Amino acid sequence: MKPLVDRRGDDAHVFTTKRSAPLRIHNWRIREFNKARTNAGLDGTGLTPHKLRHTAASLAIAAGADVKVVQQMLGHATATMTLDTYGHLFPRPARRGRRRHGHGPRKGNGRGTRKAGRSEPCALNVH
Repeated sequence: MKPLVDRRGDDAHVFTTKRSAPLRIHNWRIREFNKARTNAGLDGTGLTPHKLRHTAASLAIAAGADVKVVQQMLGHATATMTLDTYGHLFPRPARRGRRRHGHGPRKGNGRGTRKAGRSEPCALNVH
């Protein structure tokens, strides 16, 4: 990348169209992404760049990435923003710790201590 940016001004675009115009999401999506999706046989799946972003974040979390790493990867301003969106996918060390110390699910009612509204990590499938 260094040779590409050395000769450019501080406010110059690194990635441009064939005509050196700024690369915009709309023209990139029509000219590049949609064609690549078609060539991959993924038309009709609803695949979008934003869904790929969510998939990348989910896969990083599943691989054990720290919340700060995912935050930087996505360009979020704070780790809180990342956790607000993807927190349900991160492991829950506090819950695991409670079980190790004898404070696991309650016996008798068969429901455990899981609170309503919280989901378990999920697998993402692309068909």
